[in-house]
Amino acid sequence: MIPIISSLHLVPFEPFAAPCYTCPTMSVQIQPTPNPNAHKYVLPAACFAAPLNASSAEEAVAHPLAVRLFALGHVYNVFLAQDFVTVNKVAGAEWKEVDGQVVAMITEFLDSGMMG
Repeated sequence: MIPIISSLHLVPFEPFAAPCYTCPTMSVQIQPTPNPNAHKYVLPAACFAAPLNASSAEEAVAHPLAVRLFALGHVYNVFLAQDFVTVNKVAGAEWKEVDGQVVAMITEFLDSGMMG
């Protein structure tokens, strides 16, 4: 399981008792953007109740997936929309590594049933 930060302790994703949305488990599609330091990860369905744009882990605290993405260490911005996630990486980080980590986190998040 991918941990989240909770009072300086890492804890696994815990599914909500009744998720707001159900999101089918299918592959996440990676799309480049005009910004060479940003990739868009298209989800199989609308999975987030409200958009979130965070440029720090502190701003991301409202959403467990965004917090985990910042915990990677080479992410400096996360944007969550209904059916996609955009991640900006720091210069020097390789997309091959970042993409694999981001897709794994998104997939585990979707599989956990923790939507919203």
